[in-house]
Amino acid sequence: MALPTAYTEATFKTYLHATAGDVASVLGWSVAGGDYDEIVNETLFAYGVDDISEVTGRDNLRKLRALGRVALWRQASHDAAARFDFSADGGSYSRSQIGKAIGAALAQAEYDALAYSDALVIEKTRVTYADYYTPPDLDDDED
Repeated sequence: MALPTAYTEATFKTYLHATAGDVASVLGWSVAGGDYDEIVNETLFAYGVDDISEVTGRDNLRKLRALGRVALWRQASHDAAARFDFSADGGSYSRSQIGKAIGAALAQAEYDALAYSDALVIEKTRVTYADYYTPPDLDDDED
């Protein structure tokens, strides 16, 4: 399979749906149902473009995908927030586990997107240590 060289909104939504995997099924998301429309909008806002067709080239597509995963998992976190554990009819239902899984996916997506953020700058510099709080040795025993 060849790497994509560009995305349309439809193909990017398909990528996001595949990335969501089983979570999309649990949340009832579908591409046709419009569940990815605002995720794409948030991705484009974060990227700083008005249309997905403006994003081309390998490095730019990697950035688009990274920002898209952040928007995807943020929306999933929002949509899963109302899922809680409960007991009914003699059964115990643990629905909050999806929130934990989404939280982990969101944390990883945010970490991956740091490479494309101006919020993080790593600089390297030489540091010379000088202790200005230790008094000098004033002992004149060397006479």
